[in-house]
Amino acid sequence: MARGWESKSVEDQIGAAEAEREIRAAHDLSAEQREQSEHKQSLMLSRALILSRMKAARDPRYRAQLQLALDQLDEQFNLISVSLRTMYGLPASTDETRIVNGSFTPSTSR
Repeated sequence: MARGWESKSVEDQIGAAEAEREIRAAHDLSAEQREQSEHKQSLMLSRALILSRMKAARDPRYRAQLQLALDQLDEQFNLISVSLRTMYGLPASTDETRIVNGSFTPSTSR
């Protein structure tokens, strides 16, 4: 029985250490970096919602409207991705992934 309690204590300590590391990593980001990252996550969630609605849509006019919204989200996502790369000081990569026509594809611009 003592062994069970001991392993749970170790598991709790590991969990607490991981949570502390995540908090430190979040504090290392500036407010602008955090905002940009949260905006990118929001765009990805919106994109997933629109894609699921497109799968269920039957009316061609509604599908066209959803496609337009998806295209606009993709454009915003690409802009914020470039902004984040610049903000973090990452070099522009020729293999950078972008959203093009609703799917993730390697960028062809050099």
